[in-house]
Amino acid sequence: MKYIKISIVILLVSFISIFAYKLTTNNSNNKISLTKEQMKEMLSYTIDGNKTSSMPSKGSGYKVKSITCKNGSILSWDNDNWLLEVEKLESEDLCNIDFTTGIGSYTVTAVPSIAGSLDSTSKTTTENGTVTFYTDAIIDSVSGCTNEISDGKVIVKNVTSNTTCNINVSYMKLYDKLLADNPTRETRNTYNAVFTNNTTGTLFTATEKNVHNTTDTTVYYYAGNTTNNWVKFAGYYWRIIRTNADGSIRLLYSGISHDTTSGYINSTTYAFNSSYNNPMYVGYMYGTSGSLVNNRKNTTNSTIKDKIDTWYTQNMTSYTKYLSTTAVYCNDRTEQTSGTYNTGKTSFYYAPHARAYTNYAPTYDCTETSDAFSGSNTSAKLTYPIALMTSDEIMRAGGRAGANLTSPYAWYYLNSANGSITGSQWWWLLSPRYWNGTNASVFSVRDSSYPGYLDYDSVDCTHGVRPAVSLKSCVKTSGGDGSASAPYTIVETETGC
Repeated sequence: MKYIKISIVILLVSFISIFAYKLTTNNSNNKISLTKEQMKEMLSYTIDGNKTSSMPSKGSGYKVKSITCKNGSILSWDNDNWLLEVEKLESEDLCNIDFTTGIGSYTVTAVPSIAGSLDSTSKTTTENGTVTFYTDAIIDSVSGCTNEISDGKVIVKNVTSNTTCNINVSYMKLYDKLLADNPTRETRNTYNAVFTNNTTGTLFTATEKNVHNTTDTTVYYYAGNTTNNWVKFAGYYWRIIRTNADGSIRLLYSGISHDTTSGYINSTTYAFNSSYNNPMYVGYMYGTSGSLVNNRKNTTNSTIKDKIDTWYTQNMTSYTKYLSTTAVYCNDRTEQTSGTYNTGKTSFYYAPHARAYTNYAPTYDCTETSDAFSGSNTSAKLTYPIALMTSDEIMRAGGRAGANLTSPYAWYYLNSANGSITGSQWWWLLSPRYWNGTNASVFSVRDSSYPGYLDYDSVDCTHGVRPAVSLKSCVKTSGGDGSASAPYTIVETETGC
């Protein structure tokens, strides 16, 4: 359990003093502002036992001697940070804070096993006083002081001398955190309609097998209007798409702010491929013309891969140590009907088309070696561990080909303000759709005029690019609850994990 800071503003004789309650809650970033009138009803003050209408300022020489509450609230004072800390708060209570000079004070020094994991490393209190240290990490043990461990807090009571507490903490793996924060598990069996239910707290289950994981492996994904799959990583916001068969966590690029309407790289648009007049141009990489086997030789980068790789080199190379090289990004070029491939005037469809328009059966499987792009697959090797989201992943997330999302929409379309995260721009996916005898086309997602609409376009058209990356299974989180205002944050180390 985390803590909440409630900002309180009190008008004093000549200044405004700002301090904070800390109160246990499930959301560490909610902020509640209380009016001066509300505070008048909750707190009263005395200085050396004499009633006063205002509290002394920090640095005035005064310290808190005692805090008494009529209805059982338990409060303590942090003189160093001039904070009122709330261990227990009863409704409609009245608490008096008595300030005085000339009383003894003692410092409690906290030495955490992970630097920066505590809200403070030094707090001062009075004789027999109490201080509380807060953390988003897991508290493994505390030594050197009389303490109580309770839901992300180390409470040091009855302080009678300067004291040092050694606090051993550890961080939870992000993968485990997702499962803990989303205790409900569901399975979806039909995908012939959009899915926009409010689903915060739910993970959906599916399976994946690919060239690296050749048996069905359980994976978890977010669907519908979930609001707790935000991650802050490498200076950008991302949304969690799903877990992968190797235990890594797939993220979708979502811009430099959570309420952006240009959540695509460089705030510009790119073609999937600058050439369009051959079916080989549906490839994220491609070989030569004439046959599907030739197309899958993967000797040439697509236009969009070049753009994504360039962006990665400019912004992400120092974060490669956190990214999986065995997560697969499927550029499924399998024919919908075997033997229909041609480079002439006869059209044919790729397998993702059937899953989106005919049998409504999305899959995470990618067993065709030359389509299973990863950093560890020599037949479809990524230069950098980054690619694109697939049409199957859009269907799992709640989209459907040829249909607008309905309110409250699905997460992949939304920013934190419940609007289109790409504004009026379409954005590319990785899945081929068809060859119409003239143009090669690939799936895409439409703009705010057609919310979340799973569509397609000729590869030479220009749309926004939202890359996908996969955090290693060992990556840990140092805080956050997955909301836009408190996204999961990644523990960064010199070696990654």
